[in-house]
Amino acid sequence: MSKLNMSDTTASIWTRRLWKGFVYSFLFTVLFLASIKFGLWGKLPDTMELENPKTKLASEVYSSDSKVLGKMFYQEDRTNSAYADIPQHLKDALIPAQRNRC
Repeated sequence: MSKLNMSDTTASIWTRRLWKGFVYSFLFTVLFLASIKFGLWGKLPDTMELENPKTKLASEVYSSDSKVLGKMFYQEDRTNSAYADIPQHLKDALIPAQRNRC
């Protein structure tokens, strides 16, 4: 009979530990999310900034026959490029540079 009481006590202890672990994990998660919401880890961007990001790409003006008439830029003159447009010597230079950073 004493062996039965011993296993009941052990099971009870483990059940309490499991519930405490669950409650502490839940509280930690809630506090962590609240700290993010109140900006303890830095300012979060608002929804308008996420929906309408400001890019520094140049605006291109096209004619009716699809030729570029001009480019206008506000801060920087940037243009998107396809991977195929990048010269091979530049690709060869970037790969060792990335390996050295790691």
